[in-house]
Amino acid sequence: MSKDESAVKKVAEVKAYLEKRMAELGEEVSRLRSLLEVVDSILVERSFKRATEAEAPKPTAPIPQPTAPIPPPTAPKEAAAETPIREILEQIEAKPKQPKDAAVIPQPTVPEEAPQQVVPIKTVDGVHLADLQISSIELKVVPASNLKFNVNSPPLKAFLLSKVLEPMQAKDMEGMKAGSTPPDKVLSYELKQEADLLKTIVIRNYGDEERLTYLKNAVRWTLRRMYEKLNSQPVKSHTLVASSLK
Repeated sequence: MSKDESAVKKVAEVKAYLEKRMAELGEEVSRLRSLLEVVDSILVERSFKRATEAEAPKPTAPIPQPTAPIPPPTAPKEAAAETPIREILEQIEAKPKQPKDAAVIPQPTVPEEAPQQVVPIKTVDGVHLADLQISSIELKVVPASNLKFNVNSPPLKAFLLSKVLEPMQAKDMEGMKAGSTPPDKVLSYELKQEADLLKTIVIRNYGDEERLTYLKNAVRWTLRRMYEKLNSQPVKSHTLVASSLK
């Protein structure tokens, strides 16, 4: 075997080794991503449980009732007639007036941008729930046309809106007041519905990649729980973990 043939053989062996290692590393990265998704789902679920526990009404002590009702004092007819007018005037005067120099939050009109990525949201059993249409400035949640998600469902109102989107928006508003966040970068969201049926959720200015990942996981968790309530078939945690590792 000549030197050239020997060199070619060695290069071919190196190439085969590199391809094998790349395939192995690719599989490992895929498994790590699956594990990360499971961890994110667990974190989101724990956050929702803490939120629902915090919102549970606390027992209140019974208010003692007087043994005998105290008769109201009688008033002249003229004073009684003036009372509704006086109450209306007091209510009008009591309404807070906006100061002249108060800051007005601009609401810029953002042109719709074609989605650069479409991510399907499915149950662990593969049922298609929705599509996430993602562009550089907007995240749009489009539920599957055959599913009727109710906008009053607790996972949507008590978690996704109250515990995820509203706090994000409030944080951006604080940043805008402090001057660290431009007004046109403040997160905003819009819920589109027909009667009580959810049609789309539009989230604008979602921010960096980290916030986008958190939002995707929060939306996935929300829709899966809404689907469970729709079908009354709760998903067990070990099933979620096992399916994500496949």
